Amino acid sequence: MSVSGFRDELKTALLELAWRQWTLLGVSGQGQAQGRYILDPEALLIFTAYIGRHDQRLFDEVLDWLCINQRFINIQRLRSLSKKTEFEHRAVLGMMAAYLTGKDASLKWKKLARDWQPDHVEEPQALFRLSNGNPMPVTGAVDPVAQSYGFKRNLWKRTGNSRVFPPQGIASLLLQLRGLFGVNARSEAMIGLLTRDASTIQDIADLSGFSWRSIQDVLVEMAHSNRVTRTKIRDGRGYYYSLTKPRQEEELLLPGHPAPWIFPDWPDFYRGCILILESVSSPQADALSPLALHSVFLEVFEKKIQSSFLDSGVSSMRDNNATDTELISLRPDTILLLPRLLSGV
Repeated sequence: MSVSGFRDELKTALLELAWRQWTLLGVSGQGQAQGRYILDPEALLIFTAYIGRHDQRLFDEVLDWLCINQRFINIQRLRSLSKKTEFEHRAVLGMMAAYLTGKDASLKWKKLARDWQPDHVEEPQALFRLSNGNPMPVTGAVDPVAQSYGFKRNLWKRTGNSRVFPPQGIASLLLQLRGLFGVNARSEAMIGLLTRDASTIQDIADLSGFSWRSIQDVLVEMAHSNRVTRTKIRDGRGYYYSLTKPRQEEELLLPGHPAPWIFPDWPDFYRGCILILESVSSPQADALSPLALHSVFLEVFEKKIQSSFLDSGVSSMRDNNATDTELISLRPDTILLLPRLLSGV
Protein backbone atom coordinates (compact mmCIF):
# COMPACT_ATOMS: atom_id res chain seq x y z
CA MET A 1 0.00 0.00 0.00
CA SER A 2 1.25 3.49 -0.85
CA VAL A 3 1.78 6.08 1.87
CA SER A 4 -1.00 8.26 0.45
CA GLY A 5 -3.35 5.27 0.30
CA PHE A 6 -2.67 4.40 3.94
CA ARG A 7 -3.08 8.04 5.00
CA ASP A 8 -6.46 8.30 3.27
CA GLU A 9 -7.68 4.99 4.72
CA LEU A 10 -6.59 5.93 8.24
CA LYS A 11 -8.17 9.39 8.03
CA THR A 12 -11.44 7.86 6.83
CA ALA A 13 -11.36 5.23 9.59
CA LEU A 14 -10.77 7.88 12.27
CA LEU A 15 -13.63 10.02 10.97
CA GLU A 16 -15.94 7.00 10.96
CA LEU A 17 -14.87 6.18 14.53
CA ALA A 18 -15.68 9.74 15.64
CA TRP A 19 -19.08 9.60 13.91
CA ARG A 20 -19.95 6.26 15.53
CA GLN A 21 -19.04 7.45 19.00
CA TRP A 22 -20.74 10.84 18.78
CA THR A 23 -23.89 9.21 17.39
CA LEU A 24 -24.01 7.06 20.53
CA LEU A 25 -23.95 10.26 22.60
CA GLY A 26 -26.80 11.93 20.71
CA VAL A 27 -25.20 13.63 17.71
CA SER A 28 -27.32 13.38 14.59
CA GLY A 29 -25.65 10.87 12.26
CA GLN A 30 -26.27 8.05 9.86
CA GLY A 31 -27.59 4.86 11.47
CA GLN A 32 -27.09 3.76 15.05
CA ALA A 33 -23.84 2.28 16.28
CA GLN A 34 -23.65 -0.51 18.84
CA GLY A 35 -21.82 0.67 21.94
CA ARG A 36 -19.43 -1.70 23.72
CA TYR A 37 -17.53 0.83 25.77
CA ILE A 38 -18.15 3.69 28.17
CA LEU A 39 -17.18 6.75 26.15
CA ASP A 40 -15.10 9.68 27.37
CA PRO A 41 -16.73 12.95 26.23
CA GLU A 42 -13.74 15.19 27.05
CA ALA A 43 -11.23 12.95 25.27
CA LEU A 44 -13.62 12.59 22.32
CA LEU A 45 -14.01 16.37 22.11
CA ILE A 46 -10.21 16.88 22.02
CA PHE A 47 -9.96 14.16 19.35
CA THR A 48 -12.69 15.88 17.31
CA ALA A 49 -10.94 19.26 17.55
CA TYR A 50 -8.30 17.59 15.36
CA ILE A 51 -10.01 15.01 13.16
CA GLY A 52 -13.22 17.05 12.78
CA ARG A 53 -11.33 19.60 10.71
CA HIS A 54 -11.44 17.02 7.91
CA ASP A 55 -15.25 16.85 8.01
CA GLN A 56 -17.19 20.07 8.43
CA ARG A 57 -20.51 18.28 8.92
CA LEU A 58 -19.12 16.27 11.85
CA PHE A 59 -17.57 19.40 13.36
CA ASP A 60 -20.79 21.42 13.12
CA GLU A 61 -23.00 18.61 14.42
CA VAL A 62 -20.74 18.23 17.46
CA LEU A 63 -21.01 22.00 18.03
CA ASP A 64 -24.79 21.66 17.81
CA TRP A 65 -24.67 18.82 20.39
CA LEU A 66 -22.58 21.00 22.70
CA CYS A 67 -25.21 23.74 22.56
CA ILE A 68 -27.61 21.28 24.21
CA ASN A 69 -25.26 19.23 26.40
CA GLN A 70 -22.52 21.73 27.35
CA ARG A 71 -23.49 21.63 31.04
CA PHE A 72 -22.39 17.96 31.23
CA ILE A 73 -18.85 18.59 29.95
CA ASN A 74 -16.25 18.82 32.71
CA ILE A 75 -14.04 21.79 31.78
CA GLN A 76 -11.53 21.08 34.56
CA ARG A 77 -11.05 17.58 33.20
CA LEU A 78 -10.91 18.87 29.61
CA ARG A 79 -8.02 21.10 30.59
CA SER A 80 -6.26 18.25 32.41
CA LEU A 81 -6.57 15.80 29.52
CA SER A 82 -5.46 18.40 26.99
CA LYS A 83 -2.00 18.39 28.55
CA LYS A 84 -1.48 14.78 27.38
CA THR A 85 -1.84 15.59 23.68
CA GLU A 86 0.82 16.65 21.20
CA PHE A 87 -1.31 18.10 18.41
CA GLU A 88 -3.04 21.41 17.80
CA HIS A 89 -6.42 21.63 19.49
CA ARG A 90 -6.60 24.39 22.09
CA ALA A 91 -7.37 27.24 19.70
CA VAL A 92 -10.02 25.05 18.07
CA LEU A 93 -11.62 24.18 21.41
CA GLY A 94 -11.37 27.81 22.50
CA MET A 95 -13.27 28.77 19.35
CA MET A 96 -15.92 26.10 20.05
CA ALA A 97 -16.26 27.45 23.60
CA ALA A 98 -16.71 30.97 22.20
CA TYR A 99 -19.69 29.77 20.16
CA LEU A 100 -21.27 28.56 23.43
CA THR A 101 -20.89 31.80 25.37
CA GLY A 102 -24.46 32.96 24.86
CA LYS A 103 -26.99 33.49 27.59
CA ASP A 104 -27.18 29.76 28.46
CA ALA A 105 -23.44 29.17 28.73
CA SER A 106 -21.79 28.94 32.12
CA LEU A 107 -18.77 30.96 33.19
CA LYS A 108 -16.55 27.91 32.75
CA TRP A 109 -17.02 28.02 28.96
CA LYS A 110 -16.45 31.76 28.85
CA LYS A 111 -13.19 31.38 30.77
CA LEU A 112 -12.07 28.56 28.47
CA ALA A 113 -12.85 30.74 25.45
CA ARG A 114 -10.65 33.51 26.90
CA ASP A 115 -7.82 31.26 28.07
CA TRP A 116 -7.47 29.38 24.78
CA GLN A 117 -7.75 32.35 22.46
CA PRO A 118 -4.41 33.11 20.74
CA ASP A 119 -2.66 36.25 21.97
CA HIS A 120 -1.93 37.31 18.42
CA VAL A 121 -3.38 36.21 15.09
CA GLU A 122 -1.46 37.02 11.93
CA GLU A 123 -2.96 35.38 8.85
CA PRO A 124 -5.97 33.14 9.65
CA GLN A 125 -5.72 29.61 8.26
CA ALA A 126 -8.51 27.49 6.84
CA LEU A 127 -10.34 25.66 9.61
CA PHE A 128 -11.39 22.77 7.36
CA ARG A 129 -9.52 20.60 4.89
CA LEU A 130 -10.70 19.02 1.67
CA SER A 131 -10.41 15.26 1.13
CA ASN A 132 -7.10 15.80 -0.71
CA GLY A 133 -5.70 17.71 2.27
CA ASN A 134 -5.87 21.15 0.71
CA PRO A 135 -7.46 24.05 2.63
CA MET A 136 -11.21 24.35 2.15
CA PRO A 137 -11.95 27.69 0.48
CA VAL A 138 -14.43 30.02 2.15
CA THR A 139 -17.21 31.44 0.02
CA GLY A 140 -19.12 34.42 1.28
CA ALA A 141 -18.60 36.08 4.64
CA VAL A 142 -15.89 34.78 6.98
CA ASP A 143 -17.07 33.84 10.48
CA PRO A 144 -15.78 36.54 12.88
CA VAL A 145 -15.55 34.20 15.89
CA ALA A 146 -13.38 31.73 13.96
CA GLN A 147 -11.26 34.59 12.63
CA SER A 148 -10.51 35.81 16.15
CA TYR A 149 -9.02 32.38 16.91
CA GLY A 150 -6.89 32.30 13.76
CA PHE A 151 -9.21 30.34 11.45
CA LYS A 152 -11.24 30.98 8.33
CA ARG A 153 -14.63 29.33 7.83
CA ASN A 154 -18.10 30.20 6.56
CA LEU A 155 -20.57 31.72 9.02
CA TRP A 156 -21.51 29.12 11.64
CA LYS A 157 -25.10 28.51 12.58
CA ARG A 158 -26.74 25.74 14.57
CA THR A 159 -28.02 22.74 12.65
CA GLY A 160 -30.68 21.97 15.27
CA ASN A 161 -30.29 18.22 14.66
CA SER A 162 -28.81 16.99 17.94
CA ARG A 163 -30.52 15.94 21.13
CA VAL A 164 -29.76 15.45 24.80
CA PHE A 165 -27.49 12.45 25.36
CA PRO A 166 -29.34 9.11 25.69
CA PRO A 167 -30.32 8.40 29.32
CA GLN A 168 -29.61 4.70 28.91
CA GLY A 169 -26.94 2.50 27.39
CA ILE A 170 -23.28 1.84 28.10
CA ALA A 171 -21.75 4.55 25.88
CA SER A 172 -23.28 7.50 27.74
CA LEU A 173 -22.86 6.10 31.27
CA LEU A 174 -20.37 8.77 32.36
CA LEU A 175 -22.76 11.51 31.23
CA GLN A 176 -25.62 9.73 33.01
CA LEU A 177 -23.60 9.67 36.24
CA ARG A 178 -22.91 13.38 35.89
CA GLY A 179 -26.65 13.91 35.69
CA LEU A 180 -26.98 11.91 38.91
CA PHE A 181 -23.93 13.02 40.93
CA GLY A 182 -22.97 16.29 39.24
CA VAL A 183 -20.13 17.30 36.95
CA ASN A 184 -17.28 16.53 39.31
CA ALA A 185 -14.71 13.90 40.27
CA ARG A 186 -17.38 11.80 41.99
CA SER A 187 -18.79 10.64 38.64
CA GLU A 188 -15.36 9.58 37.37
CA ALA A 189 -14.64 7.81 40.68
CA MET A 190 -17.86 5.85 40.26
CA ILE A 191 -16.81 4.82 36.74
CA GLY A 192 -13.57 3.49 38.21
CA LEU A 193 -15.42 1.52 40.87
CA LEU A 194 -17.87 0.09 38.33
CA THR A 195 -15.19 -1.06 35.87
CA ARG A 196 -12.68 -2.57 38.33
CA ASP A 197 -13.00 -5.14 41.08
CA ALA A 198 -10.82 -3.01 43.38
CA SER A 199 -8.92 0.24 42.85
CA THR A 200 -6.40 2.40 44.61
CA ILE A 201 -6.66 6.17 44.64
CA GLN A 202 -3.90 6.34 42.03
CA ASP A 203 -5.71 3.83 39.79
CA ILE A 204 -8.78 6.04 39.59
CA ALA A 205 -6.74 9.25 39.35
CA ASP A 206 -4.95 7.81 36.30
CA LEU A 207 -8.23 6.65 34.79
CA SER A 208 -10.08 9.89 35.37
CA GLY A 209 -7.55 12.62 34.68
CA PHE A 210 -8.20 14.21 38.08
CA SER A 211 -5.51 14.83 40.68
CA TRP A 212 -4.66 12.25 43.35
CA ARG A 213 -5.89 14.64 46.03
CA SER A 214 -9.27 15.20 44.36
CA ILE A 215 -9.88 11.46 44.02
CA GLN A 216 -8.71 10.79 47.59
CA ASP A 217 -11.22 13.28 48.99
CA VAL A 218 -14.06 11.75 46.98
CA LEU A 219 -13.26 8.11 47.82
CA VAL A 220 -12.84 8.81 51.53
CA GLU A 221 -16.28 10.43 51.54
CA MET A 222 -17.84 7.61 49.51
CA ALA A 223 -16.36 5.02 51.90
CA HIS A 224 -18.52 6.50 54.66
CA SER A 225 -21.57 5.12 52.88
CA ASN A 226 -22.61 1.48 52.77
CA ARG A 227 -22.06 1.46 48.99
CA VAL A 228 -18.25 1.60 48.95
CA THR A 229 -15.85 -0.61 50.91
CA ARG A 230 -12.31 0.39 51.89
CA THR A 231 -9.77 -2.37 52.51
CA LYS A 232 -6.22 -1.92 53.79
CA ILE A 233 -3.58 -2.95 51.25
CA ARG A 234 -1.70 -5.94 52.66
CA ASP A 235 2.00 -5.23 53.28
CA GLY A 236 1.62 -1.72 51.88
CA ARG A 237 0.34 1.76 52.43
CA GLY A 238 -3.10 2.97 51.44
CA TYR A 239 -6.36 1.25 50.66
CA TYR A 240 -8.27 -0.58 47.99
CA TYR A 241 -11.74 0.78 47.22
CA SER A 242 -14.55 -1.31 45.77
CA LEU A 243 -18.32 -1.40 45.51
CA THR A 244 -19.89 -3.25 48.43
CA LYS A 245 -22.55 -4.86 46.23
CA PRO A 246 -21.36 -4.42 42.63
CA ARG A 247 -24.09 -6.50 40.95
CA GLN A 248 -26.74 -4.44 42.71
CA GLU A 249 -25.20 -1.15 41.54
CA GLU A 250 -24.81 -2.43 37.98
CA GLU A 251 -28.43 -3.51 37.76
CA LEU A 252 -29.55 -0.18 39.17
CA LEU A 253 -27.54 1.91 36.70
CA LEU A 254 -27.73 -0.18 33.53
CA PRO A 255 -30.45 -2.81 33.76
CA GLY A 256 -30.14 -5.39 31.04
CA HIS A 257 -26.46 -4.61 30.34
CA PRO A 258 -24.46 -7.18 32.31
CA ALA A 259 -20.89 -6.38 33.32
CA PRO A 260 -18.02 -6.30 32.65
CA TRP A 261 -18.14 -2.71 31.51
CA ILE A 262 -15.02 -1.21 29.96
CA PHE A 263 -13.76 2.36 30.19
CA PRO A 264 -10.61 2.36 28.03
CA ASP A 265 -7.82 4.87 28.17
CA TRP A 266 -9.38 6.90 25.36
CA PRO A 267 -6.97 9.87 25.61
CA ASP A 268 -3.92 7.70 24.93
CA PHE A 269 -5.73 5.72 22.25
CA TYR A 270 -6.84 8.81 20.31
CA ARG A 271 -3.43 10.39 20.77
CA GLY A 272 -1.68 7.32 19.33
CA CYS A 273 -3.99 7.24 16.30
CA ILE A 274 -3.45 10.92 15.54
CA LEU A 275 0.33 10.76 15.95
CA ILE A 276 0.43 7.89 13.45
CA LEU A 277 -1.68 9.93 11.01
CA GLU A 278 0.56 12.96 11.56
CA SER A 279 3.66 10.86 10.82
CA VAL A 280 2.48 10.27 7.23
CA SER A 281 0.91 13.69 6.62
CA SER A 282 4.00 15.73 5.74
CA PRO A 283 4.59 16.68 2.09
CA GLN A 284 7.70 14.50 2.07
CA ALA A 285 5.93 11.36 3.28
CA ASP A 286 4.55 10.29 -0.12
CA ALA A 287 8.06 9.73 -1.43
CA LEU A 288 9.07 7.36 1.39
CA SER A 289 10.17 3.83 0.51
CA PRO A 290 8.71 0.91 2.50
CA LEU A 291 11.93 0.70 4.51
CA ALA A 292 11.92 4.43 5.25
CA LEU A 293 8.23 4.29 6.21
CA HIS A 294 8.98 1.48 8.66
CA SER A 295 11.69 3.67 10.20
CA VAL A 296 9.16 6.49 10.63
CA PHE A 297 6.71 4.16 12.36
CA LEU A 298 9.48 2.78 14.56
CA GLU A 299 10.42 6.29 15.68
CA VAL A 300 6.78 7.14 16.45
CA PHE A 301 6.49 4.02 18.61
CA GLU A 302 9.76 4.38 20.45
CA LYS A 303 9.60 8.13 21.11
CA LYS A 304 5.89 8.88 21.40
CA ILE A 305 3.22 6.23 21.75
CA GLN A 306 5.01 3.17 23.11
CA SER A 307 2.24 0.98 24.60
CA SER A 308 -0.69 3.36 23.99
CA PHE A 309 -2.66 0.72 22.11
CA LEU A 310 -1.73 -2.32 24.17
CA ASP A 311 -2.52 -0.60 27.46
CA SER A 312 -5.58 1.35 26.31
CA GLY A 313 -7.99 -1.58 26.69
CA VAL A 314 -9.49 -1.04 23.23
CA SER A 315 -10.17 -4.13 21.13
CA SER A 316 -11.49 -4.67 17.63
CA MET A 317 -14.35 -7.07 16.85
CA ARG A 318 -13.65 -9.48 14.04
CA ASP A 319 -16.36 -10.86 11.77
CA ASN A 320 -18.93 -8.80 13.72
CA ASN A 321 -18.74 -11.32 16.55
CA ALA A 322 -18.70 -9.57 19.91
CA THR A 323 -17.07 -12.58 21.56
CA ASP A 324 -14.18 -12.63 19.07
CA THR A 325 -12.07 -9.57 19.76
CA GLU A 326 -8.54 -8.55 18.90
CA LEU A 327 -6.64 -6.26 21.24
CA ILE A 328 -5.19 -3.33 19.34
CA SER A 329 -1.55 -4.00 20.18
CA LEU A 330 0.13 -2.73 17.04
CA ARG A 331 3.83 -2.87 16.32
CA PRO A 332 5.75 -0.74 13.83
CA ASP A 333 5.54 -3.54 11.24
CA THR A 334 1.76 -3.94 11.59
CA ILE A 335 0.63 -0.30 11.65
CA LEU A 336 -0.79 -0.65 8.14
CA LEU A 337 -3.54 -2.81 9.70
CA LEU A 338 -4.82 0.06 11.84
CA PRO A 339 -7.63 1.29 9.52
CA ARG A 340 -9.11 -2.24 9.37
CA LEU A 341 -8.90 -2.65 13.13
CA LEU A 342 -10.54 0.71 13.76
CA SER A 343 -13.60 -0.36 11.78
CA GLY A 344 -14.38 -2.85 14.57
CA VAL A 345 -13.97 -0.45 17.51
